[in-house]
Amino acid sequence: RLCPKGRTCEYAAVRAARVSYGLGLKTPKEDTNLLNYLIRNYHTSPLEMITLNFRIKIPIFVARQFMRHRTFAFNEYSMRYSEAVNDFYIPDNLYTQCSNNKQGSSTEKIDESCFSEETLINKINLANQQNFTIYKELLGCGVSREIARGVLPTNIYTEMYCSVNLNNFFKFLNLRMDSHAQWEIQE
Repeated sequence: RLCPKGRTCEYAAVRAARVSYGLGLKTPKEDTNLLNYLIRNYHTSPLEMITLNFRIKIPIFVARQFMRHRTFAFNEYSMRYSEAVNDFYIPDNLYTQCSNNKQGSSTEKIDESCFSEETLINKINLANQQNFTIYKELLGCGVSREIARGVLPTNIYTEMYCSVNLNNFFKFLNLRMDSHAQWEIQE
């Protein structure tokens, strides 16, 4: 434990920042002022002394975006070792492709002249259930989990534990909470 009893994890960053001067903790107010100074002026290496750990449940297509941040350490639920769970992400709303952002959705609702939004969401549900049924049939016929999982869509939920230091977590939040990031990862 790098913090005295009664102090919280942010004081690990304060202690690391003051090591250059051979100084440790001061008053809580002085320590808070130092933290604010460090963050405001992008002196972020002391923030790397704080590690955050999360257990998250997200659809695989969002997990892949999350894992692009290679500063995290991940340990994910494996559908090679365990059977998949019949649990899929279903969007509440469907939006069109953004015209000036090739990678994202717009905020414009779909044109319902082809199918209603409700019908399309029902089609997503139907496809999920059909694929999960095929997955279970493959397992029932003796096909290995690692091969059978190939029929499952990327909106199936996965769970993982991940760990990241506070500095890299701030960078992650800055990118993934941006209005141009996919809504599901912003959430």
